[in-house]
Amino acid sequence: MIMITHDLGVIAELADEVAVMYAGRVMERAPRETLFTVPELPYTWGLMRSIPRLDAPRPGRLDSISGLPPSLIHLPSGCPFHPRCPYVMDVCLKTEPALEQSGRGHLVACHLPIAERQRIGHELLARNVS
Repeated sequence: MIMITHDLGVIAELADEVAVMYAGRVMERAPRETLFTVPELPYTWGLMRSIPRLDAPRPGRLDSISGLPPSLIHLPSGCPFHPRCPYVMDVCLKTEPALEQSGRGHLVACHLPIAERQRIGHELLARNVS
């Protein structure tokens, strides 16, 4: 069964495998446990930071991803997420990243080096959990 939703809580409960899409393209794909413990895509990080915590006091406004989604008729050159990405590099403006193996069963389309993506993902999740 394929389920399409923005509700990551539902996905965390029901899915075995998760594909994160942006601008009509799969940008990250991994087994559920991998995606929720070692996300490696700036867009996925933004989605996870926007989830309200039910086990902690609400700090005010939820985090959001800056900017607006792109027009699907006029996609930006390079990575479709680059206009909204806080980690954008020159290569992101010109070259669309390929969906490449990052770990066992984990595919990611991002120009950031794997080690840096893993480090940032761990730091952001640690901040969100504590």
